[in-house]
Amino acid sequence: MKPHPPVAAALAAALAASLLMSLAAAAQEEPSGLWVEGFTEAWRDATLSSPVGGIVGTIQAREGERVKEGRVIVEFRGEIEELEAERRLVRMEAARGDFERTRELFERTSAVSREELDRHEAEYRIANSELQLAMEMLERTRLTAPFDGEVIDLYSLEVGEARREREPIVRLVDASRCRLVVHLNASAAHLPDASSAARVRLADGSEVPGEIEFVSPVADPASGLFPAKVLFDNPGNFRPGMAASLWVPHATATASESSAQQ
Repeated sequence: MKPHPPVAAALAAALAASLLMSLAAAAQEEPSGLWVEGFTEAWRDATLSSPVGGIVGTIQAREGERVKEGRVIVEFRGEIEELEAERRLVRMEAARGDFERTRELFERTSAVSREELDRHEAEYRIANSELQLAMEMLERTRLTAPFDGEVIDLYSLEVGEARREREPIVRLVDASRCRLVVHLNASAAHLPDASSAARVRLADGSEVPGEIEFVSPVADPASGLFPAKVLFDNPGNFRPGMAASLWVPHATATASESSAQQ
């Protein structure tokens, strides 16, 4: 049975009104723009090496372990450096004693000349500098974490093996925050300045707030696109290296982007 004409007209009007309301709500929720996909990385990812070579003495962290800033991860054998630091300490203390006694005599009597006081002071200062250098060389036998992070690679490190200076020893990663790197066309390159808020969509469809770190003022000559970087807090289940997208309001896709989306 066909609906009565007035009833059919009322139903059509109701459906049209519902559709208009849905479109209006969608327009309010999602203004014009587009999602630009990019790649992600941990905001801190460092390959650590030692400025001096040596024999591995102890490995104090394992792969997958989280370490705090300043924690010793690898320590090289440093017996020679320890002995040198101790020797320099003894010489510095002796020089300091001579200088303090000479200064006391200079201030109380005339038995000590100004030249002799200056000589003892110079000897003390040189001995103290040599001690600081020896302590620095001893400190260089210890490889410490420059920031809080997770040890993800020890490069097959073994106790007792020799490692050359500046050879990769530890890879330390802090993935508590991530960086999204995208490349924008000219219509999308007018993003706000650094530290402005941004929207990031993760691979699972969830969204997290971000902060614009950098938008290049210069286009890549090969692609004509503008590199941009966005920082966002890791919600806990996101692994750097996975894809993510940046919402760019009022941007339009280029012909190549439109064909790629289709």
